[in-house]
Amino acid sequence: IEGRGESVWLGWFLCRLVADFVPLAHARGEVDRAHRWEAALQGWKLALQGPAWDGKWFKRAFFDDGQALGSNANAEARIDLIAQAWSALSGAAEPGQQSAALESMDAQLVDPEQGLIKLLDPPLGLALPSAGYIQAYPPGVRENGGQYSHAGVWALMALATHAKSADDPMG
Repeated sequence: IEGRGESVWLGWFLCRLVADFVPLAHARGEVDRAHRWEAALQGWKLALQGPAWDGKWFKRAFFDDGQALGSNANAEARIDLIAQAWSALSGAAEPGQQSAALESMDAQLVDPEQGLIKLLDPPLGLALPSAGYIQAYPPGVRENGGQYSHAGVWALMALATHAKSADDPMG
């Protein structure tokens, strides 16, 4: 609300975008721009691998007051799918953190009995501060602890990407 919150998953997404655009800036002779982007990328990686790391997975976001969403310390929405998937899809997280995040994602968000991959768990109900519109859905429906289709695809892409990098360290 006050514009001081931070999204971890969007941080990973930004890392991927900038990493993809740095070579283009170099190719265009925009060396200063490429160097600024490379420096920013290093800062984002440090923040994402440090304060955003929750020990076994990545937090989803931070509210304006610094409270985390998607932390083991939360009673609701302890783990979030998108932050874990994009930690691997970005290629910016440390390999050990990627492995742990994806293992936590698989253990806590994949529900083979129901045949779905949950966006977050446990669902939101009374969390303060509120996570916004997600929390307006009943627990287990759509984004509030249910499957959200594009996030499920990102999870599968992340697992495939991580498996490929583990098999072939050169990518």
